[in-house]
Amino acid sequence: MVEAKIMSLWDEPLIWINGALLIYYSGNLFFTVLFNLILEYSREFSKITVVSFSVILTLFYVLVTIGFSKAGGKMIKTSGRIV
Repeated sequence: MVEAKIMSLWDEPLIWINGALLIYYSGNLFFTVLFNLILEYSREFSKITVVSFSVILTLFYVLVTIGFSKAGGKMIKTSGRIV
């Protein structure tokens, strides 16, 4: 991290995208693994679980959008070419 020359983590687009992926995949893991147990427990509780997963999915898209908006002005220069 000393050689990364990152002044502020909140300005880095990959922090936002990696955070979005972490939240989405951890929420998806619990949702898919426990869904059958939740469905057997109660239909109302399963509806609440589906709504909460929808919130996690919305949060995923919002965080990815923030990450892409922060990456909009940055260009990567490799071997003399701008990519």
